[in-house]
Amino acid sequence: MSNESEIQRWTAKRKAELVKEIIKGKTNIAEAARTHDLTPAAVKKLDKMHAAYGEAMLQILFLKK
Repeated sequence: MSNESEIQRWTAKRKAELVKEIIKGKTNIAEAARTHDLTPAAVKKLDKMHAAYGEAMLQILFLKK
């Protein structure tokens, strides 16, 4: 059962927090990949998805006004 306690799902909130840490300079892609057992490509993908989400939200806010 100890494996179950170590398993954490990659929720949207966790992904966003990791991207924020990278953007703020608290960590870098290589370090984040090692810490979270991800490939650097997977971390870069998270960063790109976060940027696309932000752009989409700005467009929605603009269209609502």
